[in-house]
Amino acid sequence: MKSRNRNKKQSFIEGAAVLVMATAIVKVLGAVFKIPLGNLIGELGMGYFQTAYDLYLPIYSIALAGMPIAVCRMVAAYMGKEQYVNARSVLKIAKIFFWVIGIVGTLVLFGAAYPYLRFISGNGINLGALPGIFVIAPCILFCCVMSIYRGYYEGLCNMTPTAVSQIVEALGKLVVGLGLAFLADYLGYGPNVQSAAAIFGIMLGTAFGALYLRLRMARFGDGITPEMLEKCQGPVDSKKQIFKSLIVFAIPVIIGAFANQIAGFIDVITVQRQLAKAVQSNPNFFQENFPQMCASLLEDPEINTTQDLLNAIPTYFYGCYKGFAFSVFSLAPTIVSAIGVSALPVVTTAYTSGNQKETKITMESVVRVTCLLCMPAGCGIAAVSEGILNLLYPTKPVGAALAASPLMVLGIGAIFNGLSMPLNNLLQAVGKERIPVVNMFIGAAIKIGLNLWLVGKPQVNIFGAAISTVACYLFIVVANFYFLMKCTKIKLNLYACFFKPLLAGGLCGLGAWAAYGLLLRVVSNTLATVGSIGIAAVIYLIAVFLLRIITKNDLLMVPKGEKIAKVLEKLGWIG
Repeated sequence: MKSRNRNKKQSFIEGAAVLVMATAIVKVLGAVFKIPLGNLIGELGMGYFQTAYDLYLPIYSIALAGMPIAVCRMVAAYMGKEQYVNARSVLKIAKIFFWVIGIVGTLVLFGAAYPYLRFISGNGINLGALPGIFVIAPCILFCCVMSIYRGYYEGLCNMTPTAVSQIVEALGKLVVGLGLAFLADYLGYGPNVQSAAAIFGIMLGTAFGALYLRLRMARFGDGITPEMLEKCQGPVDSKKQIFKSLIVFAIPVIIGAFANQIAGFIDVITVQRQLAKAVQSNPNFFQENFPQMCASLLEDPEINTTQDLLNAIPTYFYGCYKGFAFSVFSLAPTIVSAIGVSALPVVTTAYTSGNQKETKITMESVVRVTCLLCMPAGCGIAAVSEGILNLLYPTKPVGAALAASPLMVLGIGAIFNGLSMPLNNLLQAVGKERIPVVNMFIGAAIKIGLNLWLVGKPQVNIFGAAISTVACYLFIVVANFYFLMKCTKIKLNLYACFFKPLLAGGLCGLGAWAAYGLLLRVVSNTLATVGSIGIAAVIYLIAVFLLRIITKNDLLMVPKGEKIAKVLEKLGWIG
C-alpha cells in the first residue's frame, strides 16, 4: 500500500503543477545562490563561472532533458498497453546505457577543457575558468544516474521523484557552493578560485540528487504490483528489442536536447571569441567608452598590464551577459519547461490510442498554460530590465548597467524560449522527434550567423547576442507550431492559446513600464521595481479573467477544479 501511495499516477495538470512548483522552488534557490554569488565574485568571476558552466550545460541537457524523455516515452507507451514487464526492462537496460554515457561524457569534458578555453580566447588565452571546468566534469556521471530514474518515474506519470530530486540538487548547490565561495573570498583567493568553489557545490548537488533517487527506488519501488504483472498484456519484448528501441528513440531526442541548448553553447564559443576580436581590432574604443569597467578590472591583483586588461574584457562582458542578464531571462523558460515534460506521457497515450479529442485538449492546455506563465514574465522583464538588475546586483552597478539593454531584448525572447521546449515535447510525444531537432539546428544556424555579424562590432558587442537569441527562438517556435498541426492534423486554437495571453502579457508589461517610471520619481529603485511588478501582476490577473483565457477543461484537470470552474463560470471568467 505504501508503494502505491508513493508512486500514484498523476494527471497532466497535477504532474505539471508538481514540476512547475518544484522548478519554481529550484529557481528561487538558484537565485539565492547566484545573486549573492554575482555580488561576491563580480562580473569577471561570473565570466569564469559561466564559461565553465556553459561548456557543461549541453552535456547536462542531454543527461537531464534528452535521456529522461527517451525513457519516459517508452515506459509510457508500455504502461498504456499494460505491458508492465517491458516497462521495467526499460529501466534495467537504461541503467547500463546511461552509466556508459556518463563516464564517457565526464572524460570528454576533462579532455576538452584546455582546447575549449584556447579557442574562445583568441590570441590572448585566459585560463581563469579552467579550475571550474575540472570541478564540474563529474557532474555528467551523476546527471546520467538521475536521468535513469527521472525518466522512469515520469513515464509512470509520477512527477514527484523528479521534483524532489531537483530540490535536493538545488539545496546542495546552494549550501555547499555558496558557502565555499564565501570561504574562498575570506581566505583571499581571486575570482577564478571563488568561481570554482561555487561550481564544486553544483557537483555535490547533482551527487545528492542521484543518491536520493537511487535510495527512493530501493525503499519504495515503482508502484507496479504483482497483480499488475500477472495481468500483463501483450508480448514480452527481448532485451535486445528494448535496447534497440531505446537507441532508436534516444538518439534523435538526445540530439534534440543538445540542439535545444546549442543556442547557449553557441554563445560561449562565439560571443567571447567575437568580443576578443572586437577588442583586438579597436582596444581604444573599450577603454574610452567603458572607463568604469576598466577601473573595476584593474582592481583584480592578477591584472597587471594593458594586455592583461584587454584579455579580461571579453570575459567581463560575458559575465555581464550570461551571469547577470541571461540568468534573469532563463527564469520563466526553465519553469515552464516542466509543463511539456508532464504532458509528454499523457499526449503519447492519447495519440497512440487514436483519441484525437483528448490529444487536442491536452495540446491546447500545454500551449495556453505555457503562454500564461511566459507572456507576463517576458513582457515584465523587458519593461523593467534596468530596475531588476539594479535590485539584484546593488554592489555591481557597472555590470548591471551593461546588462540592462541586452536583458530588455531577452525579455521578449523569454516568451519564445519558454514555448520552444513544450512544443518540442509535444512533437516528441506524437513520434515526430526529428522535426524539432531540425528546427533547432536551423535556429542555431541563424544565431551563429547573427553572433558572427553583430557581436564582433565594438559598438554592438553583447547586445548582438541578445538579438540573435530572440531570432533563434522565434524561428523555432513558428516552425514547431506549423509542423505540430501539419503532422497531427489537429488545428490548435492559436487565438485562444497564444494571442489572448499575449494581449494580457502586453498589458502587464505596459503597466510595469508606466508604474516603474512614475514610482522611480518618488521612491528608491528597490521600491519602484517591487511596486511596479506588483501593479503589473494585478493588471495581468484582471486581463486574464476579462479575456476569459483560462478554460473549463484546464480547471477540470486540477484537484477540486470542478468547484472552482462552477464559481468562475457563474462569474463569466472562464472560456
